[in-house]
Amino acid sequence: MGITGTFLQHNQVFKFDGGKSWSLIVDGIEIDVEYKKAVSYAHQHFAKQLCDKQGQLFGQSIGVAGWLYPGSVVRHVAFTKETRFEEKPQLAFALLYALVACHYFVLRSHTKLEDTQYALVIPEVVDLEIYAQEYWNLGNLDYKDFHVSSLGDAALRFLTCETIIELATPDQVKRCQVMLFGTVIWSKQQRTRIEIAVVEATEIIDFIYKLSRLCFPERKIIKYKNKNLIISDVFTGAIADNLVKGFPWWANLYKIFKNKSLLKLITNDGVYKMIQNSEWNLESQKLFIKACHEALKKIYAKIYGRTKEGQYAQIERENIRILSQLGRCTNAENFRKFIAEFWGRAGQLYILEKHWEELLPLTSGIMDWKVARDLTFIALASYPKSNMVEKQILEISDSNSE
Repeated sequence: MGITGTFLQHNQVFKFDGGKSWSLIVDGIEIDVEYKKAVSYAHQHFAKQLCDKQGQLFGQSIGVAGWLYPGSVVRHVAFTKETRFEEKPQLAFALLYALVACHYFVLRSHTKLEDTQYALVIPEVVDLEIYAQEYWNLGNLDYKDFHVSSLGDAALRFLTCETIIELATPDQVKRCQVMLFGTVIWSKQQRTRIEIAVVEATEIIDFIYKLSRLCFPERKIIKYKNKNLIISDVFTGAIADNLVKGFPWWANLYKIFKNKSLLKLITNDGVYKMIQNSEWNLESQKLFIKACHEALKKIYAKIYGRTKEGQYAQIERENIRILSQLGRCTNAENFRKFIAEFWGRAGQLYILEKHWEELLPLTSGIMDWKVARDLTFIALASYPKSNMVEKQILEISDSNSE
């Protein structure tokens, strides 16, 4: 699947014996995997085109097509020779083995389940013999392990794999290149390279990414058009993308929270665990989240005190209202008004009183207001709901009545 979604997309370079189906059991649920059984492919006979009649490699560079190096295209059809991608025959020969040395991951859209993208992970090989052993050991992974939700997720899934880490030499930097292939409007007949990145797994990136995989469910199996499909966790993918771009893990997550379809896929306890176990560059950031949690507890307690009917539904509507107001904040002034009203409705906040000096840069606009906005979003998303909410509200209501 991964190879035919990246290297061998066109039927001129890949001949197959019809579509096949293979049944697998994933998390106790049967899944039918559709694939193409290969009959022949271009790599089998290309080596002959690299040599003369005596079997010696040509001295001049040759054109390299997309099936040999995905993403390499002719820039201008009218000037094919001048704008094509070229490589020396020795390197073109090495590319013949690229499709079996790389790794492939499936990305299925969370909002359009029929849309599938593929991530091609190209490892940075320092020692070919060691990598051959790494690749062999990765064969122990299952089909379900090769589903991710973003480009960064694919790269870090590969780099943080225990098999890869165990065989790494002490002075070896774990790095790879990753390409994302998807369908674009101007070329729907085959997938196009739409994103590319070089990713390095540092110690802190390794820790946070593994933490996210512990905090959030690996996957969900969703029934769509009478088929069971694997969907990877949206939050893990967003966190991974932040990490590979050098951002805090929680940066720009408001984009997920503003999407109602994606918001349903988020588990509050997962975000809460990330907050509690992550290392924060500034303690004020964690204090800000705690202040928001305290405000939510008091606001919800007031709602509970006013009505005995549909308590959880009332709280959910209030949560949606707060998210909607926060989503309309487009500048520092809007956000200052929002946070002042939000905390003001809660009343007296112990954390705000005790740590107002540390929180001042975040609330006054001295720091980038978008940082405070993102922190508010994850505070709302991480606030425990259901039974946990009910228990905490009852405790606060009791303390307020004393």
